Amino acid sequence: MNIAKHIQLRLRENLLAILSSNHKEKELNGFVAVCHALAYSFLQKKISYLNVSHPLLGLSQSDIAYDCIAELFHRNEQGKYFQLESYFASLSIEQVSDAELLSHLRRLVCSKVNNNLYRMYFDADPINGKILRNIKVAITALSNFVYVERYGEVYLVPSLVNPCFHLPLVEQETLLTELRTQIRRTEFIPELLGKLSVFLRNQQTFSKVIPLIEVVRLIRTIYCSDFQLVETSDSAESQMLINDAERIIRAVCSEKKNELKLHYVEKGKTTERVFDEYFIAVERYLILVLLRKDGYGDSLYETLQSMNPMLTPKEYKKQHKNILEYLSRETKVAVTERLKKEM
Repeated sequence: MNIAKHIQLRLRENLLAILSSNHKEKELNGFVAVCHALAYSFLQKKISYLNVSHPLLGLSQSDIAYDCIAELFHRNEQGKYFQLESYFASLSIEQVSDAELLSHLRRLVCSKVNNNLYRMYFDADPINGKILRNIKVAITALSNFVYVERYGEVYLVPSLVNPCFHLPLVEQETLLTELRTQIRRTEFIPELLGKLSVFLRNQQTFSKVIPLIEVVRLIRTIYCSDFQLVETSDSAESQMLINDAERIIRAVCSEKKNELKLHYVEKGKTTERVFDEYFIAVERYLILVLLRKDGYGDSLYETLQSMNPMLTPKEYKKQHKNILEYLSRETKVAVTERLKKEM
């Protein structure tokens, strides 16, 4: 579709009408057409890049584009298009140029396409979904990468490094050649990410970023023959790594407990029994979040309640929430630093 043609169909006026909740069907259809044209254009590149066929997703490209942007047109109880209102709230729509308005809209649409296409892609191929979850767990635990979003694409960047976006992205063949000389095909994902981080930091030819989806494909390619990497949760080597990380978490929790006990117990801010329960909850919570459940654990309230079944949400919020969340944050920072040094 010709995007320039749609811009001539009163993009600014249509958007203003929609945000004012005083639009006609023709205005809504015109704005939807612009969003669909942007989504369709971006989608063609993404589907080619992901190397995923239409039958795998079960929809035509046009249908996928509509599916990706559909949530932009959800309304709240007041009949407002709340996602559009929230996104454009900081923009003076009447004053910006056509090009700037289109740029903002493109950024929003590309973000929706990116997120929803990945969702469909990983739903259609569970192995890739497992790899992605393990990558996120490793990054949460070790913090050797940070996430950066750029033009609707999510990238990984080694921590505390200039991403050098002006340089070309490293090609997958280059990465494969480099990593295959260093790996034994028995590494756990944190080890592999560590080697990837070192390579990106040290080379000067390419940008120091890599699309998140490219990391998934890279790992899948390296281990494609039997793919033991994703399924190593029951292997001896994987279990040893988990046990080592759990030992570190327990040790750091004990250290932080002794360090903070004076401030909270001996100064009368809480009793020794409650303080001990706090750190039991913190230790269990961090193990759940970092090691056991793909980056997601029970809440701190649920963890503390497991020791005090009569604890109500109201009581927790009034008496325990602030202290327990502070202890958890401080301990998690210390755990992350220790894991980075020793794992």
